[in-house]
Amino acid sequence: MSDNRNLEQALSQLALRQLWVMLAELSFKLSKKADRETTIRAYPFKHGQYPLLNPRFEPTAAWLDEAWDKPCLDLAVCSKGARASLDRELSKFHSSNDCVFIAEPCTASRGYYQHGHFLIALNFVGKELDFIALKQPLAKLLNFLQAIATMSVNHE
Repeated sequence: MSDNRNLEQALSQLALRQLWVMLAELSFKLSKKADRETTIRAYPFKHGQYPLLNPRFEPTAAWLDEAWDKPCLDLAVCSKGARASLDRELSKFHSSNDCVFIAEPCTASRGYYQHGHFLIALNFVGKELDFIALKQPLAKLLNFLQAIATMSVNHE
């Protein structure tokens, strides 16, 4: 059993490294992560400007929505402090079959506020994860979040 768990962790780390490259190519601002972490810290506009995305590969997101009982990239959306204005802006995201926003506002650890999750369906070519198929929904997401970040800077 522990061998399977080690294999899953190794594959997850490999997938995160590949995701890091794609996010960087799309111009997300990324923070270094420790090898033990299971996520990446990704900012759409600049380092330290919220929202912060924490992407993870998940076998299912049925716990958020039964329609998402399938492999997906789960991008948790966080900020420091409760930001009702960001909740409102995130609710304006136009979901599609391959990318949705599910609001799940709550206080998370270390002073972070979790606004919800962007879920992107995973596609496979044979047994390999199709990273190319992730590019378009991630680019759409980045454009949406950059517009939010620009509006919040202009309104502060």
